[in-house]
Amino acid sequence: MTEISAEPQLLLHRLFGVRGLYLQGEIFVADESKTIHTFDKSTAEQIRISINKFKGAEYVDVRIYFKASDGEYKPTKKGITFKPDLVSELEEAVKKLKNAVN
Repeated sequence: MTEISAEPQLLLHRLFGVRGLYLQGEIFVADESKTIHTFDKSTAEQIRISINKFKGAEYVDVRIYFKASDGEYKPTKKGITFKPDLVSELEEAVKKLKNAVN
């Protein structure tokens, strides 16, 4: 597994129903998590955008969730987590992407 050391590139994922930060092989439990938006990627997957707090710092998380056998959606390791000050950069990238595919 690749280790991520740059703070804006923290990976978030949930283990056993607990939201946590995954960094350099260790799990850190987030203090708070708030889902901002969810949309279906397919019948078995969702993309969720959330804001998480860890040790007083906020992070934006964009993550793929899968539908488990119990019907609940569980997070995958597929996603990206970054500091909120990069949201404007993401917004600009989405605008460019939207123009490129239209």
